[in-house]
Amino acid sequence: MIHHALRSMRQSLSHTIFFTLTFIITSAFILLYFTLALSDEIGVTLFYSSNNIQTVVSILVILICMVAIFFANDFYVKQKAQDLAVQLVCGATYSQLVLYLLMQTGLLMMIGIVSGMALGLFMMPGFNVILEQIFHVTHMLSFNQEAFVATVVVLVMVIFYATFLNLGYSYRNSIHNLLVNRGEMGKIGFRIPKLFRAIVTPKVKGMFALILVVMMTVMFCLSDASDLFGYALIWLFGFSLAVNNVVLPGLRYLVAHKWAMHPHLMAIGGFLRHDIHALKSELLLLIGSDIIFYTLMIRNVTDAVASTLSGLSFVVVNILMSMVIMFKYSSEVSTRSQSAQVLLCVGYLMEDIDHIIRRETLLFYAFIVLSDMIVITTIGGNLVIHHIISQNLLMGMIVLFLIPMAICMLMNMFYYHRVIHGDLLQRAE
Repeated sequence: MIHHALRSMRQSLSHTIFFTLTFIITSAFILLYFTLALSDEIGVTLFYSSNNIQTVVSILVILICMVAIFFANDFYVKQKAQDLAVQLVCGATYSQLVLYLLMQTGLLMMIGIVSGMALGLFMMPGFNVILEQIFHVTHMLSFNQEAFVATVVVLVMVIFYATFLNLGYSYRNSIHNLLVNRGEMGKIGFRIPKLFRAIVTPKVKGMFALILVVMMTVMFCLSDASDLFGYALIWLFGFSLAVNNVVLPGLRYLVAHKWAMHPHLMAIGGFLRHDIHALKSELLLLIGSDIIFYTLMIRNVTDAVASTLSGLSFVVVNILMSMVIMFKYSSEVSTRSQSAQVLLCVGYLMEDIDHIIRRETLLFYAFIVLSDMIVITTIGGNLVIHHIISQNLLMGMIVLFLIPMAICMLMNMFYYHRVIHGDLLQRAE
């Protein structure tokens, strides 16, 4: 079984490297963050039950880090779904599956942690420059034993939990679902009572959602900074409704009626609608995280240390959430080769499919960025007007939000091309 696990890692070398690099980057950022947060100037005391605002911010960042790692793990394990199915068909026991998964994910995670720690130490001088230039923090980061221990504890906890998720994935899904890569954890839904469905139609909900989004966006610009959190929550609720009742139905209408005579647009619109529907939760988490850290900056405007930590957390979380979106999107497109095969059968050329991939990925990330930029720029502009943050800080936060998104978009585009071309080549052989 160990031999099979190592051979599987070699056969899917690109996925292995991708997964390991994610762990390296995440570990490096967690170490850098804890080095700053646990310094004497910041004063976070995670191991002594302190409940100050710095500790709260740090816990939120830890949770987002865990989410990023879980999505990376989910992406990697789903790529191994067919291997797991083959092992089960060949008579592998549950304990052998445990060993098979631990040899891969456990080994790669440990390599990622060690390499990430080394990268974090190497990045400290550059991180000090960013702190000084953008956040005007004069404290210089250096090796902190408590930060090292905190990083190891958090990552080891994530490894154990991710391992249990992996085992549950292989144990709870049938061989057929693993072979076709359709294993799921289950879904929780909410439905409007039948009495109100005739009144609360999708059109009514769509109009209500648009009114909420527009009104709250205007309030972002006009209201006092202390009231922004409440308006932001209402905006987030309206935006969620708008995605379900305006954006997705709008794309469905365009594909069925307006773009039916335009093959490229029809395919792009159909795939884009699926992408937005699949990653809606991750988009809401991204926007919600930005709202929380903006609020923490507002409420700690008189505390330069807490405000700086909140601003830095905003940057770190956006980088990690970019990785979350990248991995979830990669998981969605990893099973799309069959759709590409159908497009080839109905007359599309390979050049057409390449064009569809580029446009679809670009439009999807444009939707993600524009949605979050509404919150970042309007709330940030309000904070600049009220002298809570500087204009340079806002511009720096925007740039540090756009750069990881752009990098993840390019990586997704490359992976999308590779999946489609690789699978179609295998089918042709």
